[in-house]
Amino acid sequence: MSGNNDDCIDALKALPPQAYDYAPDILCVTEGCEVRLLQNINIAAGLVTSQSGTVVKVIYNNADANLLLAGEHVTPYCILVSFTAFQGFAQNANDGNRRTFPFPNQPTWVPIYRKRLVFC
Repeated sequence: MSGNNDDCIDALKALPPQAYDYAPDILCVTEGCEVRLLQNINIAAGLVTSQSGTVVKVIYNNADANLLLAGEHVTPYCILVSFTAFQGFAQNANDGNRRTFPFPNQPTWVPIYRKRLVFC
């Protein structure tokens, strides 16, 4: 982002929401920005509403590489977020409260995958 974000915000507001199959709002993320969960993902793991984290990496699908190189706005495949309160994903009861971490060397990192919204 530039020092004057008003130009960017105005440009984003001009994009028609119906052109996207997701929420009508546009979320701009980049590595290092702070994000907050708007819904519970996994309560036992500490991924609950209002939990904040830092974006570590924005990952795109390889099939979208040409669109990205052409300057298109492509929806990320996954966003890696570091949540300091992340406690790992609980295993079944037979494992004695064992927890699994998607990135064992980075135990606070959690992959957040895009979610298509369905309206009935």
